Amino acid sequence: MNYVLGAVLAVSGLGALLYANNRLRIAHWNKQATRYGQTITIEGRQVFYRLTGTGKITVAIETALGAPSAEWWQLQDQLAPFARILTFDRPGYGWSDPSTQPRTSEQAAHELRLLLDALDLQVPIILIGHSLGGLVVNHFARLYPDRIRAAILLDPVSPRDAEARQLLSPEVYQGSGWDKTQSMKLMATFNRIGLLRYLKSLMIKSPPFYYYQGMPPEHSEVIWQHLLNPHLGQTALEEYRQLHMPENNTPLLSATGFPPIPLKVIYHTPQIIVDEIVKYGGLSSDQAWQVEKLWESLIREYLTLSPRSEWIATTHASHFIHTAELDLVLDIAQKVLAEAR
Repeated sequence: MNYVLGAVLAVSGLGALLYANNRLRIAHWNKQATRYGQTITIEGRQVFYRLTGTGKITVAIETALGAPSAEWWQLQDQLAPFARILTFDRPGYGWSDPSTQPRTSEQAAHELRLLLDALDLQVPIILIGHSLGGLVVNHFARLYPDRIRAAILLDPVSPRDAEARQLLSPEVYQGSGWDKTQSMKLMATFNRIGLLRYLKSLMIKSPPFYYYQGMPPEHSEVIWQHLLNPHLGQTALEEYRQLHMPENNTPLLSATGFPPIPLKVIYHTPQIIVDEIVKYGGLSSDQAWQVEKLWESLIREYLTLSPRSEWIATTHASHFIHTAELDLVLDIAQKVLAEAR
């Protein structure tokens, strides 16, 4: 019995040490925000943002689920000579304080409008949305149609994303990686107790971190530190839960209410996604293609939102299109800016 008690105490002590060490290092990291951008207080919350470039047109970027603004700094730096570029961390991400408001894409659109107003960026803007960020852009365009001039969406999440559970067999759905709930809960737990910090050597070899290998090391380090944010796991889980709620998504299904703006939809390379599903999900190639075809059909529905929409296919990109084909995204953004002028 004494051995068991000793083991329990040892494990508890180690857990407490990991937790305390993690909190101290996070507190130190949180003081580094001004090295990379600025913070502003909106509705009592600290919001981190990075505003670069000059000009009459502003490009604002909405990131994916669980993704910090640092993912986009490389594109931001290259696009800055052509316009003002705004990247920021949503509440609970990066250096932005968490929020008690529901983490719906509609709420995120409202928070973006507050940030734009606070920074006096009130002219029509161009929005770029990746994955979950596509839902936010969809909401923003409907809520504030006079504030948006064009939209660029990279693999945007479909308002019908939750239907995949019914449209795929249980085996295929489980292996597809479509449902991210369990993996996100596991990461949130590791994060909360301070264990995630010590798994970096494993994390950088698997999705999504290996998509960052081509970016500046300083940017990828900021992303890694962001993953250690104790607020991240719960925030991302709440965003993920809300993006599947009918009351959030039903208004986004119809083209009615979406302004007739230029809308570019950039899509990943299907074979790369199929290969990843086979490798990480254990499905056959035929099963993986079922997943891929469903994903494409759902995303293609975005083309019905505007008569000025365009589908753009990549040639060597997985879901993180902006890291794999940075030049393509940069070229599309430059063309949209030229048209907007």
